[in-house]
Amino acid sequence: MTHKGGWLMATIGLEALALVASGSFDEKAGKDVLESPPTEEQSLETWREPVTGMEFVRIRLGEFMMGSEYEDSYQKPMNERPVHKVSLDGFWLARYEVTEAQWKAVMRKLPAYCKHRGDDHPVENVSWKAAQEFIRRLNKAGEANFRLPTEAEWEYACRAGTTEDRYGELNEIAWYRENSSGSAHAVGLKRPNAWGLYDMLGNVSEWVQDWFGEYASAPERNPQGPTRPSGGPLKVDRGGSYSSEASSVRASTRGGAHWRINEFIVVGLRLARD
Repeated sequence: MTHKGGWLMATIGLEALALVASGSFDEKAGKDVLESPPTEEQSLETWREPVTGMEFVRIRLGEFMMGSEYEDSYQKPMNERPVHKVSLDGFWLARYEVTEAQWKAVMRKLPAYCKHRGDDHPVENVSWKAAQEFIRRLNKAGEANFRLPTEAEWEYACRAGTTEDRYGELNEIAWYRENSSGSAHAVGLKRPNAWGLYDMLGNVSEWVQDWFGEYASAPERNPQGPTRPSGGPLKVDRGGSYSSEASSVRASTRGGAHWRINEFIVVGLRLARD
């Protein structure tokens, strides 16, 4: 099937997921680029995990300004402040959200509250605890060391060198309340960011490793978040979902959910690799 934006979705099975993009990246999505490679003109270094077929993109070291001064009546602006400089070492990040097929390839069955929508759709209603079990089992295969990205890594990768709230026009890059018809969609149907990552905004929110807590005000290098759950038993989720208002579908928006509960939370995951 072909998406009207020019992206071709290939056949997806339990063992692998492959997408072929025709055309070029939206040049406007890369405006206000920081000095953090790669740019959209550079070739992307990728690696495929053999058990599930997950494709990973190399995210090179760099620095960015984390957080936002964004404010409206529906948001808690202090959650995104203070804006502060963060430096990060390189890491790998999955090009797509973990799909139902990939989850079943490792866990054999979907989470209890996952609304089965299709093998090429992101797995959803996953608790943070269940995400850790998925990672533990995948790591037993011994192909690499997988984990959830840190909150800083996630925002850095989502921004892909841009300084705006989003890396492109919202309807072109994300499924959210106004265009999703109340459902998740197959991964990779919207435009990627300049670093080749799909659905970083919308579709399903994504767990990160950190406990929910206040930001530091001083510059940080490879921050890991609070060592204790100062914000209560909440882990951070990022990116907004298909049920989110537009104001919540931004690079800096932070969500928080109980780490053991997976019912009625539209959260999935995207893996990082050291």
